[in-house]
Amino acid sequence: MDVSVILASRDRAELLEQTLHHLARQELGAIHWQIIVADNGSTDRTPEVLRATAATLPLESVTEPVPGKNRALNRALPLARGRLLVFTDDDVVPEPRWIAELVAAAERWPDDGVFGGRILPIFPPGTPAWLERHWFVGAAYAKYDLPQEEGPTKPLPFGPNFMVRASVMSGVQYEEEIGPRGADYVSGSETELLLRLTRPGRRVIYVPGATVGHVVRPTQTEVDWLFGRSYRLGRCLVELGMVQQKPALRVAGVPVRIWARLGKEWLFSLSGLVGGPERRFVTGLDYHYLRGCIRQHRIIAARGRPR
Repeated sequence: MDVSVILASRDRAELLEQTLHHLARQELGAIHWQIIVADNGSTDRTPEVLRATAATLPLESVTEPVPGKNRALNRALPLARGRLLVFTDDDVVPEPRWIAELVAAAERWPDDGVFGGRILPIFPPGTPAWLERHWFVGAAYAKYDLPQEEGPTKPLPFGPNFMVRASVMSGVQYEEEIGPRGADYVSGSETELLLRLTRPGRRVIYVPGATVGHVVRPTQTEVDWLFGRSYRLGRCLVELGMVQQKPALRVAGVPVRIWARLGKEWLFSLSGLVGGPERRFVTGLDYHYLRGCIRQHRIIAARGRPR
């Protein structure tokens, strides 16, 4: 088996059906592959979609009833038989040569084990132009479009489009205490995994020819949804030790300077109450990010250790 494509899904039957439809259009040539979908306890028509698709695609499915994307992906991993493991989401539109480009890149870079493909958001009609060009698009919608040719890169890829050699993933699982599993969670599950995989000095190879579109739903362009994304980003970066790690005076487990920044950003965010969505977003983004940082600092202080 050359490739195992692995994804998890929960109650998003229409998006999953669309993704599987596009996977059926892959131009594979002699590539032997399988698709593994972990149904994370769906109550919609997801099982029906999986049964119907299994008749036309090399698809295997497994059910993990306990909510948690990472838990579901860990349930899928033992089914993978490919020498290359391609991870994606249930809301992507892959280009026809997506898999072929990833496999070709693995052959061109035989000494490397982690690969990231290009990700472009697919915005719904009516998305404000200011939002499409805002820097937060990368964090909010997993945009991964680097200004370089194929080759080694520093930025880690995102969940909708990355590949790992099976030999690199041997004995490795996703951390189940983070990632989507309800309304309030620490984001960055793929980042946490990739940090572990690259820590021994492994490089990430950027593969711009392996492109997927990432569907943005209308609700995901609303300011309140984006604030939630910013809040979870704050939790993520503190949990993974990517920010605010220097020794500092703390109150309730949180560096004093973060409390001070929160107060400043709260006052600034109040000015966004007068004005349109763009002003509200710009003035509130850092405030909600800092809320997430504070929440996670306090959680870490309560348990007595970072992850």
